[in-house]
Amino acid sequence: MSDMTPMMLVHIILGAVAILSGFLGLLSKKGQQIHRTAGKVFVFSMLIMAITGSIIAYQKPEMVTFLAGLFTSYLVLSALITVRNTSALYSWQGILLAVYALCIGVAGIYYGYQASQSADNLLDGFPATPYFFFGGLALLTAVLDLKILMQKSIVGVHKIARHSWRMSFALLMATSSLFDGPGAKTFPEALQGSSLLLLPQLVVAVLLFYWPVRILYFNKVSRCVEQFSKGRCN
Repeated sequence: MSDMTPMMLVHIILGAVAILSGFLGLLSKKGQQIHRTAGKVFVFSMLIMAITGSIIAYQKPEMVTFLAGLFTSYLVLSALITVRNTSALYSWQGILLAVYALCIGVAGIYYGYQASQSADNLLDGFPATPYFFFGGLALLTAVLDLKILMQKSIVGVHKIARHSWRMSFALLMATSSLFDGPGAKTFPEALQGSSLLLLPQLVVAVLLFYWPVRILYFNKVSRCVEQFSKGRCN
C-alpha cells in the first residue's frame, strides 16, 4: 500500500460507495425515495470512480482498463439522461453521447487489432478479446443512440429498460473490478479467487437481465412506468 496515491484512494473509496449504492438501488422498489437517493449517490460516485480509474489505467498504461472506465462513464451518463431529461437524447447531448460511444468502440477495435498482431498476442498484458468485447459493445450502443436520434422517440417501457440495463451493466463492471479484478487484492488471500467473491457479480448479472425483462414483458411494471417519475412505481 506504500505506492497508494491520492487518486487511487479516491478511486477505491468511491468505487466501494458506488457498489453499495448500486446494490441498494437495484434491490429497492423502483421510483421510491430510497431508490432515487441511492441512484444519485451511485451516479456521482460511479462517474468519479470511472474517470479516476481511466486516468490511472492510462498512466500505467493499461488500455483495456482505460476503455472500460470510459465506457462505464458513458453508460452511467446515458442511463441518467434517459430518465431525467429524455429530450436531451434527441439534441446535441445525444449526439455527443453517440460520438463518445463510437470513439470508445473504434479505439477498442483498434487496440484489439494491435494485440492480435503483436508478437505475443498481447497489448499491455491483455489479449485481443477484451478489447474487441468493449469495442464491439460500445459500437452497438452507439448504433442504438443513433437510432434514437433519428427516430426522436423513446417512451414508456423502452425508456425505463434502457435506463435499467445501462445502470446495471455499469454496476457489473464495478463489482467485477472489485471482487474479481485488481480490487480483489484488498481481500484476505484466503478469499482471493474464491467462489464467494463471485457471488456479488452473479447477483448483478442476474438482475441485469431480470429488470429489463420484467419491465418490457410483465404488465405490472408496464402499467406503472408512466408513474416512475412520480415515485409510485413499485
